[in-house]
Amino acid sequence: MRSDIKELNKILERNGASIVSEKARGYKLNIKNEVLFNSLINNNKSKGEDSSTALGRAESIISQFLINNLDNIEGITQIELADRLFISVSSLKNDMKIVKDILEKYHLNIEKISNKGLRIIGEEEDIRSCIKKYNKSNTEHSERIQESLNLILGNNNEEIITTIVKSNIDKFDFKLSDKALRDIISLILIMIVRNNNHNNVKYSEETKKKLSEAWRYGVAKVICDDIYERFGIVLEEIEILYLTKYMVSSSSIKIKTKDGMKLNNEYELVRKILLKIKDKFNINLLEDNVLIDFLVHHLKASIYRAQYGIIVENSLLSAIKNNYPFALELSVYSNEIIKEAIGCDLKEDDIGFIALHFAAAIERLKDNLNKNKKNVMIVCENGVGTSLLLKVKLEAKFKDRINIIDTIPKYEFNEEILNSYDLIISTINLKGDSEKIIYVKSLLDNGEIAFI
Repeated sequence: MRSDIKELNKILERNGASIVSEKARGYKLNIKNEVLFNSLINNNKSKGEDSSTALGRAESIISQFLINNLDNIEGITQIELADRLFISVSSLKNDMKIVKDILEKYHLNIEKISNKGLRIIGEEEDIRSCIKKYNKSNTEHSERIQESLNLILGNNNEEIITTIVKSNIDKFDFKLSDKALRDIISLILIMIVRNNNHNNVKYSEETKKKLSEAWRYGVAKVICDDIYERFGIVLEEIEILYLTKYMVSSSSIKIKTKDGMKLNNEYELVRKILLKIKDKFNINLLEDNVLIDFLVHHLKASIYRAQYGIIVENSLLSAIKNNYPFALELSVYSNEIIKEAIGCDLKEDDIGFIALHFAAAIERLKDNLNKNKKNVMIVCENGVGTSLLLKVKLEAKFKDRINIIDTIPKYEFNEEILNSYDLIISTINLKGDSEKIIYVKSLLDNGEIAFI
């Protein structure tokens, strides 16, 4: 404790305060200059860090390593790190164990550089993934990214990039969920900063070939071309492939099939799956074109994710296991067929998402057409998994009374849509005040069911 106080006083004394010992009373904080001390406190708060816990300090350390990496600073000493976090070197050493555990999830590590200190090391793509995570959660980190973007692109850069992305995904006739759209925009902004510092991703020749033939290469290229036309920023072919990789694996609300889209292999695979399901489970889904269309496009993305090791988190997995065991069984069986057919093993999270497609298809089998049904539009912030789960529950509870026409992200909602449907059921706040709009949670509790 005494050594910690000694270390802490080195920082406090430069900022108008000190910790002093009083006989028979203990320690107290002695503030000599309130202006300096308040400035220290406010600066620490603005960083968005929680230095009161080991995990909070570990994340602050990682953020500092990433900021140094952005600024091309070779290393930072343990003393410098401890000073910035207002902790002792001994506490820092303990926190570094947590730092290494967190970085391992991103395939990153800490390297010691002679007398220059420590730095973060790893593949560029993994460093970007880590930057993207801390760009959301750490104020100082996001401010540093924004400063770089302002220097490279000028002000209002995120708004302009958003317009470029939205206009091009519209041209290519597919819809990203709101979350996926935000993730892609964040990925592009970080890509521009890293590219400006000559930190580029690397792929093997085989991977380059596969990505250049991927179904979303075209939209990724046009986005990068538009960025060049607007800002004069040259994004090399390798960065177009990087953007392609993450657009392929992004979460879609719905994808409309365009003429010429190469999905023949996926259609054959889906037909094979549904035939085997019919034989094994005596359930005929071969005429469900909605299911087929969703499965074809979902499997396209899922297989890419599995092939390139991209992890997608399914926050609904536990609910799916508990509420839709038969649909999950169909999905697990489908994965066995996929492994046998193409040697690709889907992750559990993706298997869970596919189960939602089967759950919706099972409900459609039970559903009788009713001309008096209310036409409903669902507005959902997250991807196809959340929207399908909501749709399944709504259809299960009100199958004879509503007809769910479509699901859209928030950014596509407008007055024309509001006027075209009997009800709008949304998981996110929408502009406007209308009795047609009903707000619900993704899992739809009993109170919301009663209200509807």
